[in-house]
Amino acid sequence: HGYIGREGPLHHERLQVPLFVVGPGVLPGGRIATLSASSDLPATLAARLGVTWPGRDLLGHSPAPEVIVLGTPQERGLRTASWYLRLPSTGDPQLFEKPADRLERLNLANVHLSVIEELLPLLPPATSGDS
Repeated sequence: HGYIGREGPLHHERLQVPLFVVGPGVLPGGRIATLSASSDLPATLAARLGVTWPGRDLLGHSPAPEVIVLGTPQERGLRTASWYLRLPSTGDPQLFEKPADRLERLNLANVHLSVIEELLPLLPPATSGDS
């Protein structure tokens, strides 16, 4: 989408952060295919060090969340295992099929209106800091 760095819309290139973990009990070449958030990283690293930290250990056996809520002052989003709903502060909602459309190139909002109606109630209301 042409954005690098902290500014820009909530698209794949701003949300995906690779994490490589090496050590005892970590399977080589493993990949975690469940939903995760940056808030899971401290708990995952702490668990490797034998320290308890709030959050979900990605290498543990905690159940994955069904949705992840994303937000900046400019927009909000909701990610499930199958969909990414992006709500820019201006313009129409955008809907991308996951994981098929990894780079979020095909907006399916006009094709899957029922999915948007199903996902919108899962998104918390905008806070006063959101636009």
